[in-house]
Amino acid sequence: MALAKPKLCFTLNGLSKMFALPGLKLSWIAVSGDAAPVADAVDRLETIADTFLSCHIPIQEALPLLFSQGKPFLAEYRREVRRRRDLAVSLLQEEKALRFHPPRGGFYLTLSVDQNRTFDEEEFVIRLMEEEGVFVHPGYFYDDESGTHLVISFLTQEKHLKEGIGRIRSFIQKCSG
Repeated sequence: MALAKPKLCFTLNGLSKMFALPGLKLSWIAVSGDAAPVADAVDRLETIADTFLSCHIPIQEALPLLFSQGKPFLAEYRREVRRRRDLAVSLLQEEKALRFHPPRGGFYLTLSVDQNRTFDEEEFVIRLMEEEGVFVHPGYFYDDESGTHLVISFLTQEKHLKEGIGRIRSFIQKCSG
């Protein structure tokens, strides 16, 4: 199967995501595609970087060490993120009132609450917080405007993930009962 080759493609990455180091702000953009638009994009990106962006010297100094000694951490980090994603997916699949696509990237799940159940999204999220102590983002934060959607992170500690998903499921049942 052949994939479409875009005329211009930006691939972003950085230390904060790659090594789970939110305080180290160093990122990069790889530009690929057809030669002319790539050259134009790289020229503009270099101008922006030279004009507005700088990298602190301690981060520059730490970079070789992070890459040379960070591989074991990266392998364990990826295993743990995958394990927590799989746990969240397995717990959420048990709730028939929720629909979602298992994530293939990122740390979030977007849940759609069954349309047969009438919930105001903002009221649902506020009540979930007040009554169950579970904090989620409403879907409209992510431009999911129709229906009731919740966005949750699955990076929380396993026991909190289990408890939080259990509370979400219990709350849905209580609200639709």
